[in-house]
Amino acid sequence: MRSYKLLFRKITLSSLLLFSILLLNQSFLLAQLGLGNGQWRAYLNHSNALQTAEFNGILYSITLGGMFSFDPVTQERQTFSTVEGLHDINPTRLYHDAAQNILYVGFADGTINFFEDPQQIRTITDISRNTNFTAKAINDFVSDAQFLYVATEFGVVIFNLATRLPAFTVTQFGNNASRLPVENITLYNDRIWAKLERGQLFSAPIGFPNLSDPSIWTLENGLDGLPAGNSVLEARGNTEALFARFAETVYVKQNGTWSIDPRMDERVDKLYTQPGLVAVSRLDRITSYVNGEAPLTFFIVGNVEHVFRSTTGQYYVAKTFRGVDRTTPEGIVNITPSGPASNISTEIATYNGEIYVAPRGYNSSFTPVPDGSGVYFFSPETGWSNLNRDGGLDPDRVNTGFARAFLDPSTRDAYLGSFGRGLVQLRNGELQAFYDCENSGLSTRLEGVCITTDLFTDTRVSGMHVDQRGNLWVSQTFAQEPLVMRTPEGNWIQVDESRFRTSTEFIGMVGDELGSKWIINRRKGLVVYNDNFSPEDLSDDRVVTINPIRTNRDDECDPSNEALALAVDLDGFVWVGTSKGVVVYFDPFSIANGELVEGTRPVFNGRCLLENERILSIAVDGANRKWFGTENGAFLINETGEEQIQQFTTQNSPLLSDRVNHIAVDQATGQVLFSTDKGIIGYQGDATESQIACDEVFVYPNPLFTDFDGEVVIRGSARGSRVKIVTVSGRLVKELIANGGTSTWDGRDLQGNKVASGIYLALMANDEGENPCIGKFAVIQR
Repeated sequence: MRSYKLLFRKITLSSLLLFSILLLNQSFLLAQLGLGNGQWRAYLNHSNALQTAEFNGILYSITLGGMFSFDPVTQERQTFSTVEGLHDINPTRLYHDAAQNILYVGFADGTINFFEDPQQIRTITDISRNTNFTAKAINDFVSDAQFLYVATEFGVVIFNLATRLPAFTVTQFGNNASRLPVENITLYNDRIWAKLERGQLFSAPIGFPNLSDPSIWTLENGLDGLPAGNSVLEARGNTEALFARFAETVYVKQNGTWSIDPRMDERVDKLYTQPGLVAVSRLDRITSYVNGEAPLTFFIVGNVEHVFRSTTGQYYVAKTFRGVDRTTPEGIVNITPSGPASNISTEIATYNGEIYVAPRGYNSSFTPVPDGSGVYFFSPETGWSNLNRDGGLDPDRVNTGFARAFLDPSTRDAYLGSFGRGLVQLRNGELQAFYDCENSGLSTRLEGVCITTDLFTDTRVSGMHVDQRGNLWVSQTFAQEPLVMRTPEGNWIQVDESRFRTSTEFIGMVGDELGSKWIINRRKGLVVYNDNFSPEDLSDDRVVTINPIRTNRDDECDPSNEALALAVDLDGFVWVGTSKGVVVYFDPFSIANGELVEGTRPVFNGRCLLENERILSIAVDGANRKWFGTENGAFLINETGEEQIQQFTTQNSPLLSDRVNHIAVDQATGQVLFSTDKGIIGYQGDATESQIACDEVFVYPNPLFTDFDGEVVIRGSARGSRVKIVTVSGRLVKELIANGGTSTWDGRDLQGNKVASGIYLALMANDEGENPCIGKFAVIQR
C-alpha cells in the first residue's frame, strides 16, 4: 500500500483550504446533532408552568420540567435543568428579591437554589439536610432588608441575608400543634403574615428578637370585619394592602380593618399580588388592578397557576398543561420552549440526531394504558413535535398507548409499537403506514376478534427488529400469533403461539445476525426463535426455551429468572439484564442450532457484574461497550464486562433520576439518551458506529484555536482504527485509538505541548492499513 506521506505530498495547500471550508459546514452539522464530549443536554417538557418572575429584564418561569427564561427583546429562550445547575427539575416556588437582586428557586425536598448570575447557580441545603423533619417542601418566599422568610411544610425558616444561615425556625403558631404546613407568607404593615394549611392566618412583628416564640404569633380571628372561622385560602400582600381570599370572595386589610374588596365582586379562583398591583383569575379570564390605572380584563385558555406583570407592562400567565402566555399588542402569544409533550417516556429510539419517544403504553403490571399521548419526535432542524390523533397519526386507528420504539438506521424508518392498537411506521417524523389486526399480520388475544376502536387493547406490540434482509419482526403479548414478520414487499408471515410451548407474555425482543429472535417471556426466562434464514418455511425453524436462566457459575450470584432487558453486541454476543444482574450468551451459534447452553456471569472486582442491580435497560455503543440502566443510575462497562468505566447518579452528574428505565445510543453522533422516571436527558459519549467508507469524516471544532482547552472530536473511522494526527509535511503529532468510529484529541503533541497554527490531517486506518480515511482541519492563532 502506498504510504500516507507520498499520498499527502500530492495534495496542494489550496485543496486543503477548500476542504477545510467544507469541513466547517460538516462541523456545524455535527454541532447541531450532538455536544462536546462529556456534556449533557436535557430534553424536557415545560408545559406545566407554575410561576413567573422578572430578573434583570429577563422573565424566568418554573415548570415541572425545571425552569426557562425568556428575553422579551431578542425573543430568546433558555432552559434550565440539572445540566445548568438546578438542584432538580421539579421546583415548587420562584421568588425575586428586588432589594438584593437575587432570584430564589425552592424545591420539594427543602433545597434552595439562588443566583445573581444564571451561569453561577448556588445552593442552600440547611432545610433539606435537617433530619428533624420529613416533609420539607418550599411553599413560598418573601424578604426584607435583613431576612429571607421561607414557608415550608413544617413551618417558617428565616435566613439571615448577610450570612444565608438560618436565624429562626418557627414550627408552632400560637396554641396550634407544631410542624404545620405554611402555604403563603407575605409582609405588610411591619408584620410577617403566615397562612397555614388549615386556613388560619397568623402574624408577628418584623424584628421581634425571637420569632420562634409561638406566643408572639397572633391569629386573625374574625374581628374587624374578617369572616369568622379558619377558612383563609390565600393571603397575599403588597406595599399598599393585605388581601385574603375566602372561598370566592377577596377581603382587603387597610388601616387595621378588614372589608370585602368592592372591585372583586365576582367569583375569584386565585389571587396574585405585586407592588402596586393585585390580580385575580376567574375561570377563563384574568382581571388586573394597577394603582392609577383602569382595571384590565383579558381572556385566557387553560388553568391559571400564576399571573405576573413585567416592568414594561406585559402580562405573563403560567398555566397548567399550556406553559406560559404573554400579552402583546397583537394578542396573546405562548412563549413556552419546545419540548416533548410530557416528561413520561417508556422507550426511545435515536439515530443521527433524530429522537422518537414512546411515552407510555402500560402500567407496572403490564396492563395496557391507552393514554392518547401519541409519539414524540425530535428533529435537530425543527425541534420537537407531538404526533397523535389530532395531527400526524390516523385519527381513528393506531394512535394511542405507544410503549415500544425502534429505528432502522439503514432506511431511517422508525417503528412505534402500541401496547393495544398495533404499529406505526414513520420517517422524518411523518406517518408512512400503520398496521393493526385489520390490515396486517398482527393478531389479537382472542382468535378471530379484530376491533380497531379506541377502547380496543388486545394488539399489544412488545418488540421490533429488522433483520439483514429488511424483514420487520414484531413480537406481541398474549396473541394468537405472538411473533409475526413483514417482508419488504409487504407480505406477512405469522408464527402461531403453539410453536412456543409456553406462555407468550412476550415483553421485549432483539435479533442477532444468526437469524435468532431473542424474546423476553415475562417471569419465565427467554424464548429464542430461529427462522433458519427461511422465514417463509416454518417447518425448519427452531425454538429454544431458556427457563430457568442458568449460568456456568453454581454460586450465590446466580441470576434471577426475571429477564428485564436484552442487547446484542458488536461481536454477536447476547447480553441479558435480569432483576439480579447480567448474563451473557457467548455461544449464540449453538442456540441458533436448537441447543440449550448456559450463560456466563461477567466478573468485575471479584464479584459478578452488577449482581445486586435490577437491569432495566442495556445499550451497546460504537466501541462495543455496554450501558446499563438500573434503579441506582447508569453504568458504562467495558467490552467484556470486566471493567467499570463510569457510573452516573444524581449525586455525581446531571442525571435527572437514579431510576433509568431505558437507554438508547445514537450510533451516528455518540449521544447516549437516558429515559428516567423524571424525563429524558442526553450525555455526549466518545464512541460512534464504525464507518466502512469515508463518506462522512468530521473534525470538530474546526477551525481549532490555539488557546482551545477541550477535546477535539474526530469521527468517521472504522472500528479499532488507529488515528494519526500529522502535519501536511507528514510529521507525526499524536497517535490515537478510536472508540468505534470516534476518537478524541486534547490538541497537544507527543511532548504534551499545544500544537501551533496550521493545517493538519487526521489519518485513519486499522493495523493492516485497511479502510483508510482522511480528515483535514485548521488550527488558528486567536
